[in-house]
Amino acid sequence: MNPLQISNIVMNVTMISTFIGIFFFTYGKTIEENVVKGQSELVADYIAKDLSTFIDKPTAQKLASQLSPPDMTNADKQVELKNTELQRSAFNILILVAVGGLLFTIILAKYYTLNLQSILKTNLVILLFVGLTEYIFLTYIGQNFISLDPNFVRLKILQALQKKMNEQQLVLTPDTIKKLLPEKIKELHSSYPTLEINNSNQDILQNIPK
Repeated sequence: MNPLQISNIVMNVTMISTFIGIFFFTYGKTIEENVVKGQSELVADYIAKDLSTFIDKPTAQKLASQLSPPDMTNADKQVELKNTELQRSAFNILILVAVGGLLFTIILAKYYTLNLQSILKTNLVILLFVGLTEYIFLTYIGQNFISLDPNFVRLKILQALQKKMNEQQLVLTPDTIKKLLPEKIKELHSSYPTLEINNSNQDILQNIPK
């Protein structure tokens, strides 16, 4: 393998790895938030349909007017803090990779009298196609892929509700549901901490068919 090939490989890896990292924490992050919100709404809709089979209209209306969403402020702050620390560490690594790869390519180009501009232009063209592919794939395919199985989530919540009611011989009343439903939604949030479901318990009840 000659010096020109080595320079192109190093420059290519440097550019693509740096781009992917930045792309993930910018556009990719936005797409991920949209996916999580969309799948949360899908799960809430499924659960609302299940709950509507054993909650009558007067109970649903009374419960919707009394139930308040759980306070997830502390949990959200913890998630945000962890994400910020992870993002800072990732960017530090990306900077080291970018600077190290660029310096290595410059030194190699000067030592072997290579055309540095040609190397940069070639790899920028490759990066353009890689970036375009990433954008198209994430926007039109990744964003529409449902990774969270709504049937599994609603099954677990309903099974937990059924088990607790059987153990305590509870009857579904506004008071009991007011206590149980927020607890189960908190458990769902703890399993999927990135889900933004602060108001989902109220939305579920409001979406119950009349």
